[in-house]
Amino acid sequence: MPNFSFQVEEYVLNAYTSSAHPVGTAAMLPREKGGVVDTTLKVYGTTNIRVVDASVIPLHVSTHPQATIYVSDDNDYGSPYAHPNF
Repeated sequence: MPNFSFQVEEYVLNAYTSSAHPVGTAAMLPREKGGVVDTTLKVYGTTNIRVVDASVIPLHVSTHPQATIYVSDDNDYGSPYAHPNF
């Protein structure tokens, strides 16, 4: 009799991919507290590199994060929709 449990396990290990939407990997904190970006989303230690993606969102939202990322992008300094005081 064939070993189906091994075949299923092998299939799952080879076919599974994550559908997670990681957020919060680039903390907006003071650098001395482990932060990666400042309040203008500029990466510490760089001249003009900004992070505008899900990594600056501190908490998971209860929906797909795409709309939240769009709002974050609209507030980016390079966006034509950015607030003029930024």
